[in-house]
Amino acid sequence: MKEVRILLYRNSKKTWYDKVISTWQRILGFERYDITHTEYYIDGYGYSSSFRDGGVRKKRIKLNKNWEYITLLATDEQIGKLKEFFEMHEGKGYDTKNIFLNKILGLNRDNPDKWICSEYVCSAVKYAGLSACPYKASMVYPPELRFLDGRTA
Repeated sequence: MKEVRILLYRNSKKTWYDKVISTWQRILGFERYDITHTEYYIDGYGYSSSFRDGGVRKKRIKLNKNWEYITLLATDEQIGKLKEFFEMHEGKGYDTKNIFLNKILGLNRDNPDKWICSEYVCSAVKYAGLSACPYKASMVYPPELRFLDGRTA
């Protein structure tokens, strides 16, 4: 078994985008509204959909005090599925519209060609059989991924 980390980012710079996300999460009552981004992490690389990077990408990540994580144990086959999921979606755009429609208006819409970080990570770990996300992927917020525990039911 190999470790896959679900990274949770607390942005200390608080860009306008992070301020919007953390303020909305605070309004909704999230205990950890300061977590504004998530990735899955394998061998020094983070996989996610990022507003800053324009969508789905793989990027070398240096972990520092702004990152916290949970660890899931994965087989080689599951690691392969996570990488396959990335290859299927690499370069797809960031779904800014989803932030407004799903997170603010609660409309529960999906765009198969665009992703937000929590939707991407939740879908990837489900695709790999590593964990079941608590809700429909497009409705998950970054702080909710703290509760992934490796159960696939």
